[in-house]
Formats: sequence, structure tokens, C-alpha cells
Amino acid sequence: LAIAIVAVGLIAFNIGCWLFVRSIDEVELADNLWASTFAYYVYCMLFPVWWALGKAEITPEPGHWIIFFVALACGGAAYLWRKWRAR
Repeated sequence: LAIAIVAVGLIAFNIGCWLFVRSIDEVELADNLWASTFAYYVYCMLFPVWWALGKAEITPEPGHWIIFFVALACGGAAYLWRKWRAR
């Protein structure tokens, strides 16, 4: 049951993303790409640093959900910043 729920969720997410990208203009697409790239960069910087500090026993092991939500929040902030600058 869990595998079926995850599979349906992934399929729905991908279809939703595809429909969204088909319905937006190039400005909205650019704003989303900037935000996604920024969120990805935050994740790529935060995880290895936290992991290395965890291996050195300076911090606990990385909290993956914390890193995920921080990256998501940073992506959202980048999106809002792009929208605010465009006004």
C-alpha cells in the first residue's frame, strides 16, 4: 500500500508540474528557474558542510528534513524577491 501511495503521489506531482509549465509564460518560467536554482545551491552548500561538521563531531549528523525545508524556504524567498523586483 505504501509503494502504491508513493507511486500515485509521484505521478500526480509530475503531471502537475507538466501542466503548470505548459500554462505559464516565459517570465514566470524564468522566475521559477531562478528560485529552483537558488534552492538547489542552498541544498548543495548546506548538506556537505553539515555532513563534514558532523563527521568532525562538531555538530550532530545532518537533519535532512531541516536542510530540505531551509532550501525550500530559500527558493521561495528568491521567487518572491524576483517578483518584488519586477513590480
